[in-house]
Amino acid sequence: MVPSMTDLQYISSLLHEIFQIPVFYLNARGKIEWGYTGEWIDSPLYTSREAMLAPFSDSVYRLAFPVLHNMDTLENFCSIAIEEEGNYQGTLVLGPTAYSKIPGELINGLINDRWIKSNKEEIITYYRNLPLLSSMNLSKAARLALFMINKEQMDSTLLLHLNRKTLDSSTEAANSAQILSERRLNSNFHHSRDLEERLFLAIKEGQPELLMSMLQNTPFITGTGILAKKSEIRNQKNLAIAGVTLATRYAMDGGMPSESAYTMSDMYIQTIEELTATSEINATLRKSFCDFSERVRSNKTNIYSKPIKKCVSHIFNHLYDDLSLSDLVELTDYSPAYLSTLFKKEVGISFSEYVMKARIEEAKYLINYSDHPLSKVGTLLNFHDQSHFIKAFKKLTGITPKQFQMLRTAKI
Repeated sequence: MVPSMTDLQYISSLLHEIFQIPVFYLNARGKIEWGYTGEWIDSPLYTSREAMLAPFSDSVYRLAFPVLHNMDTLENFCSIAIEEEGNYQGTLVLGPTAYSKIPGELINGLINDRWIKSNKEEIITYYRNLPLLSSMNLSKAARLALFMINKEQMDSTLLLHLNRKTLDSSTEAANSAQILSERRLNSNFHHSRDLEERLFLAIKEGQPELLMSMLQNTPFITGTGILAKKSEIRNQKNLAIAGVTLATRYAMDGGMPSESAYTMSDMYIQTIEELTATSEINATLRKSFCDFSERVRSNKTNIYSKPIKKCVSHIFNHLYDDLSLSDLVELTDYSPAYLSTLFKKEVGISFSEYVMKARIEEAKYLINYSDHPLSKVGTLLNFHDQSHFIKAFKKLTGITPKQFQMLRTAKI
């Protein structure tokens, strides 16, 4: 049962107050019922607020989860369709926002891209006053809204995955790999087909050194085609996201467990969405390629028998679950004693040691690329308590999770 209009309006005001962003509610006819805007300035790019918000009431966005929109106009929105017993009631819209302060060059680029001849100062003022909210926090706002409206909990990784997997390629950058494939078929991709194949083969074969040597002198994004005509920076991001998506597929073809590959993909795409400079996008894409290749090599280095391969794959796909040896016993039909002996013989360490090592590697990845606090990372990966997590992390890395996080921050 959805909240009453009175409760929904209160939810809107709370979201506005908590995140300091505009919040609107569109009724079933696409008309604004209310809006909490604070000091937000109306966009000069649209004739009215309803014209700006009109796309979000479209039936394509009436989905069972919050839809995240990264617009060619450099703004970000989130839309949540309100339905009761299958009947569309309206849409809650969070935004517009920007992930970070938009550089003047990008604003001028947008003005030039759109051939805007008047109100330039007004447009510049609008973008300089656009509410700032990181992609992580926009995801939090979306998940909080979903919970307050539908009493439904949703993890940030699942939210990103649903947005990437479900939305049509014409409206969301997440599926731009399809467009990229079509461009290759039409011989419009500016890179050498041979170079492209060798890059992705290096990922599939787990050859990071070869990959890095090819990437050193390869401007992988600049000049590789157009996936967004209205904004150059959006085009750069779309191409990078397409690259990550393709790398994910090649890594899985190379033997990387699907859950690990999708998690890594989601984190890199989220990082790319936060960036505002081509050099940063290029560097992040290159790093993602190398990371995928490293993970594939790590998986290929271990030549295991078929039963142990099944065990290792199960472990990686269930790192966030409560893993036990009995799970693998059911998987292989071996006795616990025999399986323990075989696992240690082939892998080199015991089942419990292997699980611990895999979880610490996953923890390092979450610390680097997710918005989870350290205490949450340990809980997600099924450590009994924070003390257990810290002790295990330090045993395998030589430093505490906090020190690892500080090192990462210092490098940035």
